[in-house]
Amino acid sequence: MSKKISIILLIFISVVLGLWIWSAAVPKNSITLGGSTSVNPFMQKLTKKYYESDEHANDFIYNSTGSQAGVGGVEKEMYAAGFISKDINSATLSKGNDFLDLCGEENSGSTPTITRCGYDSELIQKDSSVSKRESYVALEFAIDAIGIIYNAPDYWNEKIDYNGLSLTLNDLADFKISDSNGTGKTLLADIYSGKKQWKDIAYVLIEPLNKEESKSTYNAFKALIDRQPGTKLVTFTREDGSGTRSAFSDLTGIKDMSSSNVVNSNGSMIENMQRAPSLGYVSNAFLTQLSDEGPIKLAGIDGMKLGIGQDGKPKEVNDFFWWPSELSSDEFIREKYTFKRPFISIFNLYNKNLDALVELFDYIASKDSDDVFKSEGLVKEMKFQSLNKNGGTYA
Repeated sequence: MSKKISIILLIFISVVLGLWIWSAAVPKNSITLGGSTSVNPFMQKLTKKYYESDEHANDFIYNSTGSQAGVGGVEKEMYAAGFISKDINSATLSKGNDFLDLCGEENSGSTPTITRCGYDSELIQKDSSVSKRESYVALEFAIDAIGIIYNAPDYWNEKIDYNGLSLTLNDLADFKISDSNGTGKTLLADIYSGKKQWKDIAYVLIEPLNKEESKSTYNAFKALIDRQPGTKLVTFTREDGSGTRSAFSDLTGIKDMSSSNVVNSNGSMIENMQRAPSLGYVSNAFLTQLSDEGPIKLAGIDGMKLGIGQDGKPKEVNDFFWWPSELSSDEFIREKYTFKRPFISIFNLYNKNLDALVELFDYIASKDSDDVFKSEGLVKEMKFQSLNKNGGTYA
């Protein structure tokens, strides 16, 4: 037997053995789900608690393969449901497949728009008058807020007098993402271009102080920044296919992150950023790992900050200072915070495991799952999403 044939045979045996081990490890009666890596920690906890809650509960296995793979897995019938971490759009499903409109709202425009309506498990049933390719459903079940985090040079902690109080550059780190002039998005795009230094960003952040009543504070900050060396601003991003990266890109408009260091999880983002000055982004659940005294800080978004640490309160800015919000964390994210994305389950009504899925969704909607949402920093939001179209298919 030639060496080449031996190698091919060895590879074949290894693949067969791997599949056999995987088949033996996965329970025979389990139902497979898959998709977004960001949804993975929640689903691992949720499905485990669900299975242990009732001896008749189905055993669900979640494969963390990425949002795109999650949708593809549903379309290829590998997954009973796929999970994504951004709103649906006209490109979510493959050409020829379509979302069923469970919300029933009309759209007079030519562009598909998202409509949302409350969760009702009785609506989840196959309609034989609607084809399988037109029977995909999108169910939003959670809101995940995203925070922009950074580890800045030491001089960002230096205090400058402002009307008898102390300000630092950290207090001024607030990205105006929803600004009609696009200043926050432009600044972030500049940062992710890989061509900026920390000084460049600091000069931009102090510009709101460049007016008559705060000129002395502005000049003090400028003198501080002028004295600093030119340190390159290093950025981190997530891997292609990451729901967090996709949401960050959609929310900021930043598509090219080729100059950034790539990490494969939120936890890895924080771990790497602790080592040296840098900027990145993580899901709200991972902000519990930060503290006010730690090297990694949380930037504001449109004058709003999520809570950090185990019991951190969200904050709102007033005259450059950050004050605890009167809203609970969930209310703050639902009503005020703009830098967020949904967690959505996509499935088909012709799915053979549809009844089991409905039971799982009912469990998620119940109070029994509240502690899992809380532990992952998620806001429960059970709503169907539909693409409201003006007739015809969209893909």
